[in-house]
Amino acid sequence: MSKRACIFVRVSSVNERQDYNRQIEDLKAYCERQGLEIVHTISEKISGAKKNEDRVGVKELRKLASNKSFEVLVVSEISRLGRNPYQIQQVIEELSESGISIHIESLGLKTIDENGNRSPMVEFMLSILMQLARMEREFLIQRVKSGLNHAKAKGKVLGRPKNSIMDQQVFLKKYKNLSADLQNGLSVRKAAKIHDVSLNTVLKVRKALNLAA
Repeated sequence: MSKRACIFVRVSSVNERQDYNRQIEDLKAYCERQGLEIVHTISEKISGAKKNEDRVGVKELRKLASNKSFEVLVVSEISRLGRNPYQIQQVIEELSESGISIHIESLGLKTIDENGNRSPMVEFMLSILMQLARMEREFLIQRVKSGLNHAKAKGKVLGRPKNSIMDQQVFLKKYKNLSADLQNGLSVRKAAKIHDVSLNTVLKVRKALNLAA
């Protein structure tokens, strides 16, 4: 008998052309290969840095889990559950206590094996990945602050541009993964494709990072 699965997808932006359709299609294909029956699909357009209590998708996930509506949660990567290690660990622990296994498609990992046993090794690996993600986020924030301070010291005007919604720091926080890839030399077109954003957004991020064209 097929196990009932819940697909959970998230993208960070509500304003740009980020789309979770690709995540859903990839996870549908994964479920088919694993012989899982998809009974629920939860999608979010919200920053993963938000608290679980402020995320409608996580609230829905918890409700379905408490009602034993599915046996397997499928995500493309652990960051889809959030950016804060404590918040992610909270979700993992709650689901594990309910006997729900989390499948991380990109890593091929399962928190509970086919015999219903929790995997300490997988949970240990996930805790490391969550801490690395936290360190990456903090490092990027420090890079942004350092860049802004350097620009200010050179006399550049750093006030909020006319008609902009966010200042540069908030803007770069929103696109931290995109910012990191651009800083590592990823091309504009590849960055737009990987992060599901428009070329114009990538160029804005690149400009905010003060990278040479």
